[in-house]
Amino acid sequence: MTAEEMFIKLGFTKKITPNTLIMYGCVNTTASRDIAFDKVSRRIAVKDVLGNKLTTEAISVNELMAIIQQCIELGWLEEETCTNESEYDSTEEFRCSNCGFTLVEHKEYAVGEDDGEEYYFNFKPKYCPNCGSKIID
Repeated sequence: MTAEEMFIKLGFTKKITPNTLIMYGCVNTTASRDIAFDKVSRRIAVKDVLGNKLTTEAISVNELMAIIQQCIELGWLEEETCTNESEYDSTEEFRCSNCGFTLVEHKEYAVGEDDGEEYYFNFKPKYCPNCGSKIID
């Protein structure tokens, strides 16, 4: 289901806006709510009006799901990724393609549950410890 379909199911209508904005509005007998997505600044604004006054109201889980779906459709929630630019396997040396951070011979430490022995083994990082990008092979 698209974000627009989710908002319509919740009683919202899509408003005519400039190209840089996506806005949904919902009006009932006493209050109104507008949810706006600014495509330029990547910001979301929620405005609740009760009578002539701006109010603060909670967002329902279903509204949050529609907001998240809209963010996914806009490409705002795509995970930042990087690759290993080192000539070695990432268990020996990892150099992030995004930030240039280098990690050499990273070992994971574990203690055996049964015998209490200490173990060290090669560890292949899943995320860059410096910039947080997901490492893809």
